[in-house]
This record gives sequence, structure tokens and C-alpha cells, in this order.
Amino acid sequence: MDENIRINREILKQMLQRKPERRILFIKYHAIWELILPLILLPIVLPQIKIRDDVYFYLGAFLFCAFCILTYYWAIRYFLMVMKIDFSNPIIDLKRQVAELERFKIKTKKIGFLLFPFVLTGIFMLAGMRINKITPYTMLPLFLIVIVFIASLFITFKYSISERFRKLNKEISDLEKLRNEE
Repeated sequence: MDENIRINREILKQMLQRKPERRILFIKYHAIWELILPLILLPIVLPQIKIRDDVYFYLGAFLFCAFCILTYYWAIRYFLMVMKIDFSNPIIDLKRQVAELERFKIKTKKIGFLLFPFVLTGIFMLAGMRINKITPYTMLPLFLIVIVFIASLFITFKYSISERFRKLNKEISDLEKLRNEE
């Protein structure tokens, strides 16, 4: 009977350990995708830009490129942090690494959302769009952009990031409880 209980616990332990490992594997693939995507989009978008000798163009390019470089730097840091996670470490270290990863992701998303209006302004300047007078035709697109921005902000922070890390922490806690029972 004791042998049967030990085997069942070992099977349960392996099942509980596979869940966080799969979730971390998904996070690793997502981090790799975040590193590769800009390198794929750059040769597609760059030839489409019409360079103008205009102050607004250069200011827009500065605003947009500064944000792109900053987010790529964050993607590299996030990737390196994800790659440091190792399930052979003690559970306490694993929970600490996941908490650091969550804190970093939330911080970068918040700063990214705060910088987004400047990026959008940079995109408008790059495209040469100027709003000379405010009419219902110019206000409608801007209003829709603001609505989508606010909805995206709410969904990202309320559900997406927090839920992903909450599930991972719960699975790691279950694994820790099982190890403590042994």
C-alpha cells in the first residue's frame, strides 16, 4: 500500500511539474517570437517609408525609432530572464524568478502604454499627416484610436498578463505543497 501511494505521488508530482514547464516553454517561445518579429518586419516596412526633408519627418522618426529600440531592448532582457528559469532549482528560487519575470513584464507594459501616445504621434509625423483644423472627420479616427487604446490597456492588465502569471504561480505552489508532503 505504501509503495502504491509513493507511486501515485510520484505520478502526480510529474504531472504537476509538466504544467508549469509547458507554460514556461510557451513563455519562452513567445519571448523568441518577440525577438524575431521586428527583424522580419523591418525589411518589409523600411522600403515603404518615403523620406522627406522635413522637421516633422525627423521628429517622427526619432519618436518612433526610440520606442522601437527601447522595446527591443526590453524583449532581449525578457528573453534572457526567461532562459534563466530552470526547473532543477528549488521551488523557492523558481517562484522568485517567476515573480521577477512577472514584475518586469508588467513594468515594461505600463511604460510602453504610457509612451504609446508619443509613438502614435511619431507615426503620424512619419506619414506626413497633419491636422490643421478639428472637424468631425478628423475627430472620429482619433476618438476610435483612443477607445481602442483604453480597451487594450484594460484587457492587457486586467486579464492577460496577470492571469498568465497567476496560473503559473498556482501550479508552482501546488508542486511545492506536494514536495512538502514527501
